[in-house]
Amino acid sequence: MDVRNALPSDVWLLVGLTRAAFAETARDLPSSILKDTPDSARQAIEQGALLAFVNARAAGAVRYEFAKDSLHFTRLAVHPACRGRGVATALVDRLEALAQTRRLHVRCSARSKRPDRRGFYLRRGYRIEGYEDVYGIAQLKTHLIKDAQT
Repeated sequence: MDVRNALPSDVWLLVGLTRAAFAETARDLPSSILKDTPDSARQAIEQGALLAFVNARAAGAVRYEFAKDSLHFTRLAVHPACRGRGVATALVDRLEALAQTRRLHVRCSARSKRPDRRGFYLRRGYRIEGYEDVYGIAQLKTHLIKDAQT
């Protein structure tokens, strides 16, 4: 598994991975993810984005940004053909290492209607920080935080 920073030339790779990974979720629940554009991907790459590769094949991506006291990541995406191979774990490991070097909390959100995704974070030591109503659906998003490592 290789994880690296996304480059400006990776715009379409980031868009394609994200769309492929979230297509299933977007069929079940409203999502802005399928409206992802090269411009939004370019902006994400400027702020921070990682790509994961399995056997030199693009397998996953995540976007992140630094805030005052935390690293916040969004759109953790694993291509459907690469699920179950540790791609999400490798990406989150890298994010947590970045946060640890700055002694920052790590924050993310997960769809409440997808308990498998929320459970991934809870098993890693994240705790639920709150919920958010989105698209008129009560508590659609679960906000999670992992405290800074000292």
